[in-house]
Amino acid sequence: YGVLGVKDWVSPDDIKKAYYKAAKEFHPDRHFRLKSDAVKEKLNTIFSYITAAYATLSDPQRRKEYDRLLSFKPAAVVSNQEVAKSKFEEGRREFRKENYSGAFQLFGQAAYLDNTIADYHYYYGLALAKLQRFKEAERAINRALTHTPFNADYIAELGYIYLQLSFPHRAKSNFEKAIKIDPLNKRAIEGLKNILG
Repeated sequence: YGVLGVKDWVSPDDIKKAYYKAAKEFHPDRHFRLKSDAVKEKLNTIFSYITAAYATLSDPQRRKEYDRLLSFKPAAVVSNQEVAKSKFEEGRREFRKENYSGAFQLFGQAAYLDNTIADYHYYYGLALAKLQRFKEAERAINRALTHTPFNADYIAELGYIYLQLSFPHRAKSNFEKAIKIDPLNKRAIEGLKNILG
């Protein structure tokens, strides 16, 4: 309710109006001219929260369950790391179901809540790649690599993103680097074969 700026007793129409107002203000397409990638990333995260809030509150069953959970007093304060882990696990379930849009939002929230976990950034990048948002995917996987610079899987996946961005030399370099780290990395081996023909 707080994300959409509404009270918990508002009607579905009021929720929809609040969502459209917030979505209009924070939609990433509205701010595509911003030069700061960090600001764009924060806007993406805010937008994913808005979308998740609307998805929960616009569905009567999910809203009822959410209201029920709100009525309980928490036994202990939940840390950002715990919430991030929960969002990440939920994101992986959505990713396996090929709901890449939902997974993207959940992974983005996990990475925002705890930006120290490489896998959160990596899976955020994977979801972005599935949504064909390759430049953002490249940035996300590079953030994962700042935490775990010698992860062959991350490096190989970045190679595929470079292929989508029409950077075959960078892709080849990434595949070769991944194979040096892990000579049996299937994604890197397949990527290199595709380039070499």
